[in-house]
Amino acid sequence: MLYAQLESRVQTCLDELVKSGKAVGLQAAVVHRGELVAEAWSGIADTRTERPVDRDILFPVFSMTKGVAATLVHLVAGAGRLNYDAPLADYWPEFGCRGKEKITMRMVLSHTASVPQLPEAESHEEFADFERMAAAVAALEPLWKPGTECHYHAVTFSWLAFKPLKNITGCSFNELVRRYLGKDCYCGMTLREAETLPIAWLEPNPSPPALSDTVPLTENDRIARLAIPPQVCPLEQWMNNTTIRTACIPASTGIMNARFIAGMYGDLVHGKLIAADQLTYAVSPVHQPLVPPGKRGNFGLGYALDATPGEPVGRVFGHGGYGGSNAKADLVGDFAVAVLKNRMDSCDVFTPVWQLVREALA
Repeated sequence: MLYAQLESRVQTCLDELVKSGKAVGLQAAVVHRGELVAEAWSGIADTRTERPVDRDILFPVFSMTKGVAATLVHLVAGAGRLNYDAPLADYWPEFGCRGKEKITMRMVLSHTASVPQLPEAESHEEFADFERMAAAVAALEPLWKPGTECHYHAVTFSWLAFKPLKNITGCSFNELVRRYLGKDCYCGMTLREAETLPIAWLEPNPSPPALSDTVPLTENDRIARLAIPPQVCPLEQWMNNTTIRTACIPASTGIMNARFIAGMYGDLVHGKLIAADQLTYAVSPVHQPLVPPGKRGNFGLGYALDATPGEPVGRVFGHGGYGGSNAKADLVGDFAVAVLKNRMDSCDVFTPVWQLVREALA
């Protein structure tokens, strides 16, 4: 299939999703063999002003930021400056206390590090203070024996993954992104950037799921609520706040466009960023018995891994974010797809695009 035909099909798919009411604003990009081959966008980026989505609109993407943070970790490790299995305290001495002395970057990236609980903060400004929050995370006690259980570190992944990198490199998140990955991705904007760059406005779920006060919480539920406490909810309001947009919280405050994140994953599978053996290592799954029943599993080192019947786990990897934005890469097909959205609901807008791209390129 010619790339122009593929781009036309992706555009039609996005237009139909918006027209049907399944999305407000969408942006997509496809990278094949290391080259951007298709871009499409549709709908409204900001319902307050009726600004339409275009190729340059930036979307807050929540946990998709974890994939970027993980890639930075792999780049620093590939340069020989970080060992996945060394104690995190080797790079962050303050962290090595209260039972955390043996926690490693491998545990952080695979969500087995045992400290998912988000420390308290009394204001957006306190959340936005990277060093304050890093110190609070360094003072946490593990909730289980490190490395023995897998629970999603929804927000604390930010400081666990990036504080060591900051100490090693002396660089900010955005500086490392510019050095290794390019532009159009921010995690910790300047105030001027937050106020002037074209950023999509996040819309709430019009039909949020009902929460029951009568069903007892499971252990998984309890840990999830510690990881994302009520003080940061609703998450769309949190990320629409200018102060939070200036915060470097690399698990959740990334703001980017589709061609950036598709480009990053496309460069990974095309061998432009790290060696093939290191990527294979990074997309090897967490040992499944560590994953509690009913919880998300199939984590590699910082990436979520697809488990498609008949295919090896790790062939397809990437990371999604709250509200449904997602990006994935196919190692065998040497392509990557990103679809970003601004309404925070459970409508799956990624799979239709992924399927049509995979049919064309895989």
